[in-house]
Amino acid sequence: MSCSLYLKKIFIFFILFSYLKISWGKEKIKILTYSSFMDKGGLGEWIQQQRPDIEFQSSKDFSGILGELRKLKRQNKLSSIDLVLGLNEINYKSALQEKLIEQGVPFEKSGYTILVNKKLLKEEQWPRSWKELAEKFSKKILVQDPRTSEIGLAWLLNAKDLSNLSLAEAKKIPLKVFPKWSSSFGAFENEMAPMIWTYTTSLAYYRCHNSDKNYANLPLPNYPFDTNYVAATSGKPNETLVQTIKYLSSKDVQEKIWQKNWMFPASNSQAPSCYKNIFIPRNAKALRFYNSSQILGWLDEWSL
Repeated sequence: MSCSLYLKKIFIFFILFSYLKISWGKEKIKILTYSSFMDKGGLGEWIQQQRPDIEFQSSKDFSGILGELRKLKRQNKLSSIDLVLGLNEINYKSALQEKLIEQGVPFEKSGYTILVNKKLLKEEQWPRSWKELAEKFSKKILVQDPRTSEIGLAWLLNAKDLSNLSLAEAKKIPLKVFPKWSSSFGAFENEMAPMIWTYTTSLAYYRCHNSDKNYANLPLPNYPFDTNYVAATSGKPNETLVQTIKYLSSKDVQEKIWQKNWMFPASNSQAPSCYKNIFIPRNAKALRFYNSSQILGWLDEWSL
């Protein structure tokens, strides 16, 4: 083979390789997730640095990820999303029933709790039961709107199922209801109220960063526990997406959940030492699944 022919073949191979590389780079795997997943320095940002082919977008719909999926289906645009990450147990099952997604796998777990600012509410003043919280601590807690926030939905279902509070009682407790978790937590850090409905692991963030914030999880019985899922949208499963779900379930990603997403990974993994001595309810129960019509009825009642 002549030198010129050899160089020509090398040149053609280089051009084809470059073209394929550019084409591959344009074909992003689009994943719908919740807004705080993409916080600066968080897990979403880290994943995108490792996998440039993944593109996250957060829900812009008022009613969160499930609402966004429903809207996309109405608009015949469901195929514009490849994967969904972060649907909690209730909304995941609803999405399956409505054929919005395929069967998925657990991605992360979360316990819920009430976080207390001990500077604003001394330990001897803490409520010892849900009834006492409802009767004596009205307007001392920040919660999230169950119509727009999955953690807010957990507040509503916790009241209905685990805490023996009526919906009317649960509605009277908050000082303010926020559309999403991040806005409520910002208000809590600014001392708008001494308590906030949040994730059990929120406290770990301060312990792991050696913060001087004097916060503690309020030890009440019957806190709920939840699971967030990753799944392909309806009709989308293919080998690329299957491998992406496996990647999100891999040890490398799961171990980062502890300190980049401040949740419990779905796979067994050793918790960082700064997670020790954080109150985690031993009798936490999974939120019971209710069908969509029941939940929509309660959300309508909440809106009144």
